[in-house]
Amino acid sequence: MRRRIKQKNATTPHQNTTSTVVEPISNLSSVHPSRPRKKYFGELLQMDASIHKWFGDKMTSLHIAIDDSTGMIVGAYFDEQETLKGYYNVLNQVLDNYGIPYEIWTDKRTIFEYNSSKKIKKLKVILLLNLVMLAIN
Repeated sequence: MRRRIKQKNATTPHQNTTSTVVEPISNLSSVHPSRPRKKYFGELLQMDASIHKWFGDKMTSLHIAIDDSTGMIVGAYFDEQETLKGYYNVLNQVLDNYGIPYEIWTDKRTIFEYNSSKKIKKLKVILLLNLVMLAIN
């Protein structure tokens, strides 16, 4: 692709003109393989956080939970950074308003894992979330 752009620039005089890229850089269907959405509400909850300047110049993190089946936002919480506290607040909203989801997906951020200094113990926070949900049920 770079070679084609260089060839085009070498043969085209540089003027104040714009050109349009006709060919995509890569096959968009293989960039991020999609999967079918879940069939029922509450079957899968996806949680993530997005750090932006949501309020003026200050960077804040929006923690969010989305139902996979409907695409509906079922919980949201702002915090100064991506924290476990933010995810707990979102999960609390979900549990209060909709009950216990069947499955929760998160990214592989380090806030969901705890490693001791000797790296002997490895405690996954997601297991703690399951215990919390079992205790509530």
